[in-house]
Amino acid sequence: MADLLAGPRPDDARRILYDGISQAVGLLGVDTGALANLTTQAASAVPDVIATHKHIRFRSYFACGRPGLLSTCFALAPTHHYILGVTGQENDGVVAKDSAMYGEFQTKFWRCDHVDMIGHNLDTADLGGFQFNHFAAFDAIINQL
Repeated sequence: MADLLAGPRPDDARRILYDGISQAVGLLGVDTGALANLTTQAASAVPDVIATHKHIRFRSYFACGRPGLLSTCFALAPTHHYILGVTGQENDGVVAKDSAMYGEFQTKFWRCDHVDMIGHNLDTADLGGFQFNHFAAFDAIINQL
């Protein structure tokens, strides 16, 4: 999503989505300046710390979307489908699987969307009572240390 929002402006049909998301984020007053640091181009310029810091154990985790009919909250549905269409990969509405893989990639994926991971549910209606226990997920990471 950083490539879409802060990378080179697309010249194809993605431009409609790009313009719509950019305007919506701007109306919310969200500062998107740091998004440029998360683009594919910027990430490729970061040194590989696994190679330079061999004494540190790196693990990465991935949220593959919610179980059931709706993979993400309604707010992330457009970006979820965009990422799926561009990459063909599972995603949490913001991050594709390949982007999440670094170090020891944990293959027990979190069944939630990107905002569920931090304890938010952007759906205003109770759609089947979905709730991701983010505290338990982070406790499990801490217990592995």
